[in-house]
Amino acid sequence: MEPVYIRKIAEKLSFSLKQVNNIYDLQAEGATIPFMARYRKEAT
Repeated sequence: MEPVYIRKIAEKLSFSLKQVNNIYDLQAEGATIPFMARYRKEAT
C-alpha cells in the first residue's frame, strides 16, 4: 500500500503510522480480524 494511503488511514482513525503498517502487514500475511484481535493485540 502506498504511504499516502497509510497516512490518511492513520489520520482518519487516530492511529499511529506504526499501528496501521502492522495491521496491513498482518493482513497481507493472511491473518484474519479475529486472529489479530485475540493473538496479536501487542502488534496492533
